[in-house]
Amino acid sequence: MMKILIVSPFFPYPLDVGGKVSVYNYIKQLSREHNITLLCILHPEEDKENTELLKDICERVIVVKKRIKPRNRSRFLRIILRIAKYIAPFSPFCMPFILSYRYEPELKMKLSSLLKEGFDLVRYEFTQSIRYIQKDVNIPQILVEHDISYIKWERQIRLLPWYKIFNKLIIFADYIKLYLLETKAWKQVDHIITMTEVDKNVIKTLNPCLDVTAIPRGVDVEYYRSERNEQELEDMILFVGSAVNTLNIDAIRFFLKDIWPGMLNKKPSAEFIIVGEGCSGVVAESFGKNVKALGFVEDMRPYLKSTKAFVVPLLNASGIRIKILEAMAAGCPIVTTSVGCEGIDLVDGEDAFIRDNADGFADAVLRLMDSEKLRRKFSKNVREKAERNYTWEASVKMFNLLAESLKKGKRA
Repeated sequence: MMKILIVSPFFPYPLDVGGKVSVYNYIKQLSREHNITLLCILHPEEDKENTELLKDICERVIVVKKRIKPRNRSRFLRIILRIAKYIAPFSPFCMPFILSYRYEPELKMKLSSLLKEGFDLVRYEFTQSIRYIQKDVNIPQILVEHDISYIKWERQIRLLPWYKIFNKLIIFADYIKLYLLETKAWKQVDHIITMTEVDKNVIKTLNPCLDVTAIPRGVDVEYYRSERNEQELEDMILFVGSAVNTLNIDAIRFFLKDIWPGMLNKKPSAEFIIVGEGCSGVVAESFGKNVKALGFVEDMRPYLKSTKAFVVPLLNASGIRIKILEAMAAGCPIVTTSVGCEGIDLVDGEDAFIRDNADGFADAVLRLMDSEKLRRKFSKNVREKAERNYTWEASVKMFNLLAESLKKGKRA
């Protein structure tokens, strides 16, 4: 048993986005064998009572309140701040947004104090935690790269049309700073954990001397286990994703604009269901027929059980999508882009359809909706892969071996 300090840039509850699901389940699993202290930021709008839920599985939960800037500003000041927002990325002294938004000086001070209490290791979750990494610490420090953040910025630059040159410049400026800061942080820790071999290879290619281990996220295969009754399935196409991640909004827009109209002409009974907080706005702007945004739901299983196709039309991403792992565990037939399933062991045509253009994506979804044989095949194959390769128990077992090795001072 070890004393592990976990540093998170957000409070991992409620489980409304993939990042929270991942951090919460790691804490839950690790707490069965170790004493866990969680240090994280709590947004004022988040329910303080949720902290009690984590106290059941953590030895301690220490939260730092997110500072909220006052809204009662003069019109002149609002204009100045808006201009500064667009100029800031070009300043070498300004942090990229994802690092500045998730940074609280008080958390760094608390961390410095906590590290004097004799922990066996400290684990930093996500790129947003790199500003908290400590110097001259005599215990192993692990950075968990749930995704490599600068890669998403690089891909976003390529995706933007040429006429959005100013947007490209803003993102490029942030991308350069994020690349420099992220690659620097890799050298400041004793070990890096990635969710995929793809991300591990990116890091090792840039710096072969770094110690990196790929440990895939897990999924609760028993929780999502269900017997799909083909006679009860609806002509439903399901997408899961919160608007907190703007890449999900881009994916929904892509689906509604380029894929959905043609599909609906061929299958008027089809219904596109979006589960995830804050997505109703993009649905309203699209005027799409047979489209519903349900917002956040407590239990995803009834939707996963009754859908004919689970779609992941992501154009940009990094890391591993926990939504796909959940769909696999539930035995959902999946249609995804290659970026959407990057790092996940899915074989096109055997486990899922992987399509990167709108016409191919639409045809794949329609094939799934019309073929019971194909749905059964995909459902069986992805469920077996989830049970074999993506359980939380297997993920935590790999981490425990790494942690023991680092504790003993061995090179992993």
